[in-house]
Amino acid sequence: MPTRPNKHDAHELIKSLTKSRVYATCPGCDEPFALARAGLFFSNEFTAEAKNALRRAKSALAERRTALRARPTLISEGSASQAGATNLGFILERIAPTLPTFPLKSTECRSLFDPIDYVAFPGADSGVVESIHFVEIKSGRSRLSGRQKEIRDVIERGRVSLVTYPAEPRS
Repeated sequence: MPTRPNKHDAHELIKSLTKSRVYATCPGCDEPFALARAGLFFSNEFTAEAKNALRRAKSALAERRTALRARPTLISEGSASQAGATNLGFILERIAPTLPTFPLKSTECRSLFDPIDYVAFPGADSGVVESIHFVEIKSGRSRLSGRQKEIRDVIERGRVSLVTYPAEPRS
């Protein structure tokens, strides 16, 4: 039955290793290192270097723990902020044609809201439609969605037409 190392034997072994030219291989990187420079210690009798390393590790863990505890709060605050911005965007989309800076007459706009906010018919109020505009309202840093980009590209390629569908089934 193996005997348990006593304190004296452990200290003697550490002393002899720190004076030796014995090398070991790091299990993490497979690089050799001299045991004499390894900061060996017995049980919980840490060297000053080991105490400092332990203190730094505990401090880093405490900081990480604090950051992780704060994280759900930051996420929920960010979610609330994003939700507020989204809701504000929806409101702005609906009232934009009534604002004095809107470039088209609100009476000549028809709302779709998804995937494009409005279709405008400039000149419709005077009886002659001059053009047709697809209007997408964006606020803040929002950008066109993938679907909205596809629609923009189709419009720019002139791939727009009018489809007439009979209201009554043909017999």
